[in-house]
Amino acid sequence: MKRKLTTSLIWIALVVVVILFVVAQQNREPAYFEEFPAFLGDVQAGNVSSVHVEDNQITVTLHDTSERYWTLGVLDDETRQLLSQEGVRVKTGEERDLLSTLITSLLPILIIVVVVFWLFSRRMKGGMGEITNFRQSKARLIGDNATASFADVGGCSEAKDVLEDVVDFLRDPERWVTAGARLPRGVLLEGPPGCGKTLLARAVAGETNAQFYEVSASEFVEMFVGVGAARVRDLFEKAAKEPPAVIFVDELDAVGRRRGSGIGSAHDEREQTLNQLLVCLDGFRKDDRVVVIGATNRPDILDRALLRPGRFDRRIKIGTLSTEDRRAILEIHSRGKTMDSSVDLAEIARLTDGFTGAKLENLTNEAVLLAVRRSRKSASKAPTMVVTEDFREAFAAGTTKISPFDRVDSLLIESLSQVSEPTGRAVVRLTLQEGTVVEGEVVWANASLIKLRTIEDPQGVIVPKTQIATIKAIEGTETAERQDVQPDTWAKHTPELA
Repeated sequence: MKRKLTTSLIWIALVVVVILFVVAQQNREPAYFEEFPAFLGDVQAGNVSSVHVEDNQITVTLHDTSERYWTLGVLDDETRQLLSQEGVRVKTGEERDLLSTLITSLLPILIIVVVVFWLFSRRMKGGMGEITNFRQSKARLIGDNATASFADVGGCSEAKDVLEDVVDFLRDPERWVTAGARLPRGVLLEGPPGCGKTLLARAVAGETNAQFYEVSASEFVEMFVGVGAARVRDLFEKAAKEPPAVIFVDELDAVGRRRGSGIGSAHDEREQTLNQLLVCLDGFRKDDRVVVIGATNRPDILDRALLRPGRFDRRIKIGTLSTEDRRAILEIHSRGKTMDSSVDLAEIARLTDGFTGAKLENLTNEAVLLAVRRSRKSASKAPTMVVTEDFREAFAAGTTKISPFDRVDSLLIESLSQVSEPTGRAVVRLTLQEGTVVEGEVVWANASLIKLRTIEDPQGVIVPKTQIATIKAIEGTETAERQDVQPDTWAKHTPELA
């Protein structure tokens, strides 16, 4: 605030100086022109205060009104004597009053000073602001319109039962404090991607009208040591100032990985951030209405200190959805959509075995998109209705198998995967489930994939073993025929995905 006031005053002063300069320039200009005899008459009448002579132009200033006019002529000796007798001051040369002189000489300097000060203050403000912002938490405060309730969560009945205690604590902490109970302040949601961990956390905030801070654990860690710890402190301080509050840390394993698992400054920064997170979790008082909810799909790599009592000691595993859970989720995502009476969500729930909540939401959305496209092509003005065929088509499109001969960018193999190569030249013939025959030389194989170099594709193709019906050795080692290509526990290289 003080800096803004100083800047405003400087700009106001600069504007005032410019205005005074313009006024002074205007005052230097005579108002009107008079003939030389009229000038002599004013001198004889004693009306002239001073004259300024520049070449053959004479600027005249009158006594009473301080008016100025100019005339053309030459002051000879007789005229100069008359002016002297009447007490008229005579100036020669370029006319410069004091104000004009000061402004003309100081204005350039003032402009330079203001520009330099502005640039310097801007740089200082940007530098300090960037440093300050760099250390601030990147957690996003989610508004009321983005939160949810337990009614918006299909399935996950066990998880909702456990979280009901958290909701009741945030609503009425006195009941718990009076009873001397210590409610777990850290809740860890475990489950595969898309199973509804974030939705459950938002539902807790929505049920309690709590402030909801959402942040990814990877946003804490930067290349500069100490930044992550500062961001953790800033996040918890913000949440403590506005209770009740829910802090949701997504992908907790990004910062909560076991300490000592790596070397280098990046690991030092991550471990410092983890240490600060542990300290902040311990810093809660019994009456603090702040709950931390973490989400991860790799609970096996978390540091043990995170999971001890008093921190993330309430672990909720979100498993696969049952048929009834999938039906409930489909009903939630079908709200507000014009469904035909023929749509049987129970049948769709049976078809979508293994689908997560996110996949079911996407399936519903794809079915609606297909219905809109169909309605657009028919040019019908009737309301767009989603029918069962739209769901079936969306389901078929989402579960289409990828050809084993495509470039398998989606077949990612972790660096810990171990691969073996044949001891000699091995040429095999593969018959796939769909009947396609592939013949080529074995490059490598692991537990789930095999790579062949074929005549059509010297770079090689990767075939999932699950799509192979039969395999027969044509040339070379017979181990290929028995599919006895086992992972080499001492292999130091990984498959090529070229």
